[in-house]
Amino acid sequence: MDEALDHLIPAVKEQLDSSTTPYVRAAFDSILAEPEIEEKEALSMIAVCLADELEALAQEKRDFSEDR
Repeated sequence: MDEALDHLIPAVKEQLDSSTTPYVRAAFDSILAEPEIEEKEALSMIAVCLADELEALAQEKRDFSEDR
């Protein structure tokens, strides 16, 4: 796993337990519903999405949007 993604895994785990980000838990549970995907891979998949969103925020100079 990429080192940058390793640093995002704790943030993803926090989001999984947070009442302010239920969509992260929903996405995680949906990914885990696939029999061939294990928890570590699901966490990595969400970390990739988080990394992509963080990069977009920086490039587009915009605030985070839950709708996006």
